[in-house]
Amino acid sequence: MSRPRSRAPTRLDEISKDDEEITKRLKNFDKISKEELSDIEIGTFIRYIRYKDKEWKFRTGGILSFNGYPEYFCIKFRMKNGIWKPHNINITEDVIFFKKKKVDYDEKEVKILLQALQTGYLKLVRSEDLKKLTDVYDKVQKHNGTEKIPKLLHTNDLDEESESEEHDTRDRVNTVVSLLMQSDDEYSSSSV
Repeated sequence: MSRPRSRAPTRLDEISKDDEEITKRLKNFDKISKEELSDIEIGTFIRYIRYKDKEWKFRTGGILSFNGYPEYFCIKFRMKNGIWKPHNINITEDVIFFKKKKVDYDEKEVKILLQALQTGYLKLVRSEDLKKLTDVYDKVQKHNGTEKIPKLLHTNDLDEESESEEHDTRDRVNTVVSLLMQSDDEYSSSSV
């Protein structure tokens, strides 16, 4: 009768015992709730924690290649030799995290908007649009960890009668606002 073979602890075994290391490796990841599992898009980078041998084990994960909700995810990860290997994750038992996507806005659009804000054309933006815009900027700052975009201030509602120069600026600002709102909708749906 042969004795059970014991194996040396792996790097992941060591990480699994270190809460600080796990927290560090999950820094740019959000936990996926059970309700969100069906909405995770192919190409999303996944990390997960598995309960195995009466212990929670951290796994570095990989790129989602198939969403087999409600049973499993299929991910692929690159091995040391460069070959991509598929692996299934049991989504009913594992705790799954996805990598946050950075939101990129066109620098020119932001400059136009900031110029309009700095030159006093802020009064041309309706309060409800400004509130939405402030929320978008807050999300971008929080998500990207940047403080480059100044905090916006609330202003009075649009005056119905505006001169042609103000009207042109309002159109530019409204275009930028609509583009940012559109980008915010894309951000909201992709950050599931």
